[in-house]
Amino acid sequence: MTRVVTIHWSPEVEFHALEKAPVNEGNGIYMILEQGFRQQRPEQYRGKAKELIYIGIVKSEFRSMFKRIQEHRAKWLNEIAGDQIFVRFGRLESALKITPQLIEDAESALVFEHQPSENWMKKEGYTIARDLVVHNRHHGGYLKNTIRTSDHTG
Repeated sequence: MTRVVTIHWSPEVEFHALEKAPVNEGNGIYMILEQGFRQQRPEQYRGKAKELIYIGIVKSEFRSMFKRIQEHRAKWLNEIAGDQIFVRFGRLESALKITPQLIEDAESALVFEHQPSENWMKKEGYTIARDLVVHNRHHGGYLKNTIRTSDHTG
C-alpha cells in the first residue's frame, strides 16, 4: 500500500518574527531559507531570491518548532544574520494518521531529493521508505511538487 502525504507550506516567516508565528506549535516539518549569498553560491539559488539550506522536523508535541529552530540558531545559524533567515512551516495532511514515523519519512524523502546544504544526514542515503508519495503545496518553488520514494528504490 502506498502512503500519500500532502504538505501545505506556510508563507515565509522572517526569523525575528518566528516566536509570534501561529504555525510553530506542535509537531511537523519546516524548511529554512537563506538570502544573501547568491554571488558566492549561484548554482544553489537556481534563479530564486533565497536558497533552501535546511529541512527539519519536530516529532514531539511537547517541543515547539520555535524551540527547535532556536537550537539551530545556537549551533550553526548564528553565523547568518537574522534578517537573512526565513522559515516556512509544513502542515501534513494524509488519509493515514500523522505519526512521528510518517513525519520522519516525509522529511527523509525531502532531504534526499533536494540535498539542502546544511542537512548532513539523509543526503547520501538512508533507509528510505519505499511506499511514500509526498505532495508539496505552496512551497514557493523551493521543492518539487511531488516526490515518489519508489523513484529511488526501484
